[in-house]
Formats: sequence, structure tokens, C-alpha cells
Amino acid sequence: MFTREKKRVDPARTNTKRGRKGKNSKAAWENLLSTSHNGSSTLVNGKVSFGADKRSGYPHVQWSDDDDDDDDYDKYNTSITPNASLNFSGSRSKSFESLWRSASAQARSNTSLSRSFESQAMPVEDFYMHTAQPPVPKKVVKQIRDGNYINFQELLPENLGRENAKNKVLIDETERVDDITKWIDCMATYVAVFTCSDPNRIRDLLAYQGIITRLYRECHDKKAWQRYDVAFRRKASQNGLRDWSTVDENLWIMASSRDARRAILCKPCLSLAHDQNSCPLKPKEEVSKTSRQRSWLSRSSKSVKREEAEIEERPRSVSPTRGKRGTNEGLDLKFAFGYHGYNACNNLFYTQSNEIVFHVAALGIVYSPPSHQQRFYKGHTDDILCLTIHDDQDLVATGQVGKQAETHVWDATTMRTVSVLKGFHKRGVICVDFSGDGKKLADVGLDDDHSICIWDWKKEEKMVSTRGHKDMIFVIEWNPFDPNYLVSVGEKHIKFWTQKDKKVEKRPVTFGKAGTAATMLCICHSPTDDLCFSGSDTGLVYVWQGTTLRRSVQAHNGPVCSMYSLSQTNQQGYVTGGRDGVVAMWDLFFEQCLKAFKVEEASMNPGSVLLQNLPPVRAIHTDEGKILIGTGNDEIIEIEEDGKMTILVQGHGEGEIWGLDTHPIEDECMTVSDDKTLRVWDLSKLRLKKVKKLRKGGRAVVYSPDGSTVAVGQNDGGFVILDAVTLEKIVGFKDRKEEISDVKFSPDGKFLAVGSHDNFVDIYSVRRGKRTGICKGSSSYITHLDWDTKGKLIQTNSGAREHLFYEAPTGSRKTISVPDVERLQWSTFTCVLGPTVKGVFPPGSDVTDVNATCRTKDCSLLASGDDFGFVKLFEYPVSRGARGRQYGGHSSHVTNVRWTSDDRVLVSTGGLDTAVLIWDRLIVSDVDAPDKIVEEKVLVQPKFIPTGPIKDPIARGKPQWN
Repeated sequence: MFTREKKRVDPARTNTKRGRKGKNSKAAWENLLSTSHNGSSTLVNGKVSFGADKRSGYPHVQWSDDDDDDDDYDKYNTSITPNASLNFSGSRSKSFESLWRSASAQARSNTSLSRSFESQAMPVEDFYMHTAQPPVPKKVVKQIRDGNYINFQELLPENLGRENAKNKVLIDETERVDDITKWIDCMATYVAVFTCSDPNRIRDLLAYQGIITRLYRECHDKKAWQRYDVAFRRKASQNGLRDWSTVDENLWIMASSRDARRAILCKPCLSLAHDQNSCPLKPKEEVSKTSRQRSWLSRSSKSVKREEAEIEERPRSVSPTRGKRGTNEGLDLKFAFGYHGYNACNNLFYTQSNEIVFHVAALGIVYSPPSHQQRFYKGHTDDILCLTIHDDQDLVATGQVGKQAETHVWDATTMRTVSVLKGFHKRGVICVDFSGDGKKLADVGLDDDHSICIWDWKKEEKMVSTRGHKDMIFVIEWNPFDPNYLVSVGEKHIKFWTQKDKKVEKRPVTFGKAGTAATMLCICHSPTDDLCFSGSDTGLVYVWQGTTLRRSVQAHNGPVCSMYSLSQTNQQGYVTGGRDGVVAMWDLFFEQCLKAFKVEEASMNPGSVLLQNLPPVRAIHTDEGKILIGTGNDEIIEIEEDGKMTILVQGHGEGEIWGLDTHPIEDECMTVSDDKTLRVWDLSKLRLKKVKKLRKGGRAVVYSPDGSTVAVGQNDGGFVILDAVTLEKIVGFKDRKEEISDVKFSPDGKFLAVGSHDNFVDIYSVRRGKRTGICKGSSSYITHLDWDTKGKLIQTNSGAREHLFYEAPTGSRKTISVPDVERLQWSTFTCVLGPTVKGVFPPGSDVTDVNATCRTKDCSLLASGDDFGFVKLFEYPVSRGARGRQYGGHSSHVTNVRWTSDDRVLVSTGGLDTAVLIWDRLIVSDVDAPDKIVEEKVLVQPKFIPTGPIKDPIARGKPQWN
């Protein structure tokens, strides 16, 4: 059930032996264009067929060949020019020529329908496609009818309805529409506008649409049709092309072949004749600097200069042979489940465009509620501890933990770094805030004095610094109405500061009889009478005038964790959130509570799964009648004016996540954590599907082969079997004292193997409900285990670097030679030790530094997660010195990785960062996205020195393969 049947290939119908190596292997673009006399791949009359290579069972991936094929590429591609057909110096089949001749001949044939149309002069005015779609502006209509190049992004319905360019939605800077259905809508609009004045063109424009859709269906690189479309329409506008029904061979090959694109100079045009700076379709430079900053296609000058410098420094190679490469596939981060709320505060905000910005792990995230999509800022290398947003612009500041702490200022629209403030703080940055005028930024470090530093963030220069307080500082906030005053609150203190030139002076605080010193958790300013309000751990809100305490108000039954102004809404006042799970709205002077909301299941909209009623409210923000809160259970909830609540994003609470498995059939995965919850995630809708509270935390979970039941290994040495639909307990066992580290069902579902930190693997009969065998021999705790495809053999890894084998169901020890191990077929492969995964360890690392691996079911790729926060991708098998691609995002050790049932999506879990990241599998293009290839050196494992007596003298801490 865990294997996939391979496609059968008739040897008699195969001319050449096609494999990963050898001179008969073909390049990717040849597989797309070539046809064969004997039933091999064709692009027009049939589907693309593949050779007998074992990876052909995965049809939607375009496999690239190794070094030997680069010579073939040079042999057949001696001339690639932007405006001419390919010049082949080698032999080519007649079918290759007939493909393009037939396509061109059919496209140029005249019919009575085409002769019946006559061009008509049409007035230029707004064009109405239909009543449900906004009109096409007159300016765009004129560009289309004049034959000029038009960016299809401007024809999207969401952009046609915008009044100015500032509000338009930018898909990407390559001018592509990345959704084929949206592109077809744009093309239909283009054809309707164009053929009003030139009806004779309708046939070739529809033929062009067919070419694009065919390229979308036939090419395994799902961005090839986007590249071809933009490049072809650019070329047509420059050359005045009147017939779009002919396929441009040159552009077709470069759009679908990564090797062919390595020599291009202009990415949008796929051209060798000019670069992007001299492109004829480059926007004119007469646009003023102000309008460029406001343009929806513009970028900051600093980021443009940085990119130009990188292009000049990057060596350019026009040769497609650049040495041995890793896999041509990669990962793209799609979604992150999680929010850092369990020990943070005031780290959740609305942007100017009503998107939501927050952070988890090492990612700054901008989330769009209508589309339920996320964008990521990946500039940090460690856990983000704090976040704030600029009052007037979509600029975000985030501070990270680390020996050399940094504060990053980045643009929430382009996700580009604006400035990096570093060199002062040690250990980490705990809180950060922009000044009222937006020119300065203050942050607090994690050093012993919790130092406060004020920066000129645009110049990346430190202005002044001072000692904050010996106890922890939770929040620092500038007075938004006076750029020289700021307040810091924390454990058993509140301090008022004044900046004067290069000095920061502390103003004396007067409590009087109105109250006593307490731990302050939040602060908010008022524009009236120099008032400010602070929330304490006693549930009181302190009202300050200047630096003198005037009175206190009992606001919550527990600490007041968050506070924000209602000035952005129709009402005036303040909103507070407490640990009691209540959100309260107050008047301007905190004299009366206007309204209160309890965060509980009864107030949730359908589809929202709340872990518990009345969770602590750790962050709060307001905008246009809505209240946004972040809870201590790592949930982001939006409260509407009528009190209805919707959970937008959520994740695991405090504790490490180790247990992960994907459903064998459906698009869902399951995780279990030290926070004592079992969660089911819908990977198609990207929502939490179900959650169950456990009595004990868990670190292992697995679906049965048919997906009907789930086994959960717990930290107390027991495990339970649950119904996969209702999550109700079926049966439980507890035969061990230490935590369960791995559980796996046999491929037929008859047995369950349970590995523990007691150094044993127990085998249970599912039908009889009893233990049938014990696998003994490991001298350290079990880390991983797998079943073979027949369900007769189990392989295990241990913390002593042992790779052992056992017969099932008896558990008797087996010794297998290395050649025999390499020939074994495993139902799943999640072990980190073995002759087929020697290259997964970074140089100089220990066996415990790689926490998990997972092989795809087509046996082509292997993903791994390590202690350095990286998810890596290798070609399977992974030999020593193998090159792989690495991806950041997790700030803690990556504890587990799993592929979905169709191998299209990878799920990874972080340890202390509590994040569950969803990655899409895709073909990596050297032109579109620079890949990250890590060249691993040959690893010599350190000798294992056991800390206690070795139970099995045969092992002695050495692997069974050498």
C-alpha cells in the first residue's frame, strides 16, 4: 500500500536505452519537442511517454540528466538567437521538422470564416466585457488595438476595478499571470478588445491560446507557459507580428529548458540580443521619483542598487556545463501553521492594506484573510522575538535572538529588507518600536541591563543608548504625539524616558496613594492631557498623567496582557485583553467599560476550531471596526462588530513538535506535541481540521495503511490507538517507562512496531491486540524504524549510531551484508543511518544532528531536517559528498519531515519554534529562482563513547554497515 506501481515499457518499442546516465540520454527540451517513429514521446498527437527509468512513475516532474548529457546539449545547440530559428549542426529526425511545419501550415490555412471579416475603425473608449467585470480603461484599449505590449496583470478583474496604480495587485515582477484560468480570462478580454477593430485576427489569437494551454499541459515545468507567453507577446509587439498561430521554436525551447536559459540576458524577453537595462520595453525613465515610489510596480532604490550590485558581482557562464549538480527539483514555502504567542506580546498588526503581519520561527509573515495566502520575509536566521509596524507605511521591524542580535526593517509589500540594525545588542532583541514621526526606532536587548538603543534606522546608525533595567522589559513604546518621549514597562517597574540630542534621561515616577509598584505588561498613550495607561499583572489599568499615577481601574480578573487604541475605528477609546480570555472596550479616560467579548467556542464562526474557552489574550490591534487578537495558545482571531469570531491562523502551543505523519490517501497530516494536543491539518484548505487534548504529551504518530486508525506514542512510555475520524480512543498499551520515539504500521496493517527510549522495539499484533515480539540489541535509545515492503523485516536506528535489522513478528536479530541492504525495498524510509543515506550529514556533525529523513514513494528524492534549522533536499540514494538544496524558515531544530501521499507536498515541523511548514515540490529554474546548493564534504563520524554499559556486546556502538 505504501508502494506505487511502475509503468511498463515495451523493450521492443524502445530504440534507445534511456537512463540517468549515458550518451543516449536526452536533454529536457528534446523530450518536450521530439517525436519518435516507434511510439516514443510526442507533443501533438499523444502524451509524453517516458523511458524505463524508475523515476518515470512521477509524471508531473521534469527530470534533468547528468553531466554526460551536457555534451549532447552543446552538440545540438551551436546557435541560439532571439530572432531566428535553431541551427542544428547534428542530425535530426523528419518528425521533428514535420511537427513545426504542420503546425505552421495549419495555422496559415485560410477559411471562409476568416475571409468574411473585414477590419473596421472603432472609437477608442472604455470596453465593457460583461456586467460582472469592470470595464477595460480607454488607455489600455488603445494599447491593445495599436498592437503594443500589454501586461496581462492589468487585465485581471481585481486590477480593472482599481482607480489608480497604487492599489493594483502585483503578482510578480516578471509580468506573469501565474494561474492558467486567470490567464485565459485575460486572454479572452484581450481577444474581445482587439477583434472589435480587426476581426480577421480572431482565428490566430485563439490558436495562440491553444498553444499556451498545450504547453501548460505537456511541459512538466509549470512555469514554462508563463515565460513563453510574456516573451512571445513582447517579441510580437517589437516586430509587429500579425500572425500568432505559429509556434516560435526558439522561445519554446528556452521557456521549457533550464540549460537554454542560462545564457539569456533579458529574462522577460528570453533574449540574447539585449539585457534588461537596454530592453526596448523597459519603462521610461522620465517618471518622477515620487511617482516611482508610489507605483505598484516600483521598488525602493536601495533594493534596486543592491540587486544591480549582485548581478555585477555574479560571474556569468554561457556554457551549460558547470560541473556536477544536485537535484533539479526544489521546495517553495507555501504556508506556515503557527504564531508566536505563548511568551510574546504586542506582535500582531494590521497593515495599510488590511493584511495581517505576525511572526513564527524565523519568518516574518504577511497574511491576506480574503485569499488565505501568506508571504514570507526570510531575512532572519534565528527565532524572531518581537515585531512592530510603522504608523504611516507598511514597514515592519523585527528583532531576533542570537549571540549577535539584529533588528531588521523590511517592507511588508515587497518583502525586501530595508535596513539591518546590528552591532550593539547581545543575546537578542526583546522589544522594538518606531517613533511617532517614524524617523527613529528603539529596541531593547536581552543583556543583563536590558539596554535600550535608539537608531536612525534609515541610515542604519546608532544614535544613543542607555541601561534599561535589571529585570525583564516587556514593552517599549514611543509617545506617538511627541517623538522625544518613550516609556518602558516590565517586571515590577515602569520608566519614562526623554531623549535630548545624544542623551536619554529617566524621569522620576510618582505613585502616591493611587497605587503601588507592580509588574506592568502593556502601555498605551492618549492625545489628551499627556495621559497614558499601563496594564498590570494584578488586573488593574494604571492611569498616568505625565509621570504621576492618578488612579487605577480594575479591568480584568487577571493580568492585563495587551492594550491598544480604538482611534482607527468609528468609536473612540481603548481595547484591552487579559489572561482571563476577555476583550474589553473602554471610553477615552478608562472610566467606563463599553463592551466586552468572551473568547469562547459559542462565539466562533463555522470552520473555526478553538482549543479551549477563554485563552489568554497576548496581543491586540484594531482596524475599521474589527479587533484582531493573538492568544497564548498560538491562535490569531478576528472579532467582528457583532461579536462573531473567526480563527485565521493557529498552531501548536509551547513545547516541542516531534510527531508527524501524512494521510495515506487524503490531503491531510497529523501532528502531536509536548503541549498535549493531537492536531489534524487540512493541506488543501490549509486549515486546522480537528484537535484532541491528550493526558500526556506525545512525540510519535502514524496513520494505518488504510487511514482508518491512528497510533500515538506518548512521553510516559505508553501509546494509544485512535479512530482517525472521531479521534476517540480504541485501545491503549503501556509496556515501557520512557518516551515512545517512533511508531510504524506494517504495510499490510497487521502489525505495529513501537520504538522507545528504553532501547527496545515492541511488535504488536493489531488483530489479536497483544505483543508478539521484542527487538533487542540496541545499546541506546531508538530514534527511527521502518518496515520493508513485504512486512517481514524492520530496520532501526539508535542514538549509538547503530543500524540494526530484525525479523517480524518475532523480533529476532538479523545480520545483513551491505550489498543486500542496498537491494532491500522499504515501504517507508525515514531512518538517518544506512548505506543509501550516507551523505545527509553536514561536515563535522554528529549522528544526532540530523533528526529526520523521508524518501518519496517514487524513490527519487530524500528530504531531511537537521539541528541547524534547515530542510534539505537530496537525490536518492544519497552518497557521501552528495549535493543538496537547503531551505530556511525554522528557527529551531527541524524535528520531522514527511511527504504527502502523492509526493507533491512536504511537511516539516520545528522543535521549540512550534511551527508546521508546508512546502510545494517544484522544478527549480536557475534563471527564475537562484537555487541553494550545499556541497557536502565526506563525513567521518566521531567515535561513539557510551556513557553506560553496552547491553549488546556485538554492536559496540558501530553501525552494521561499513
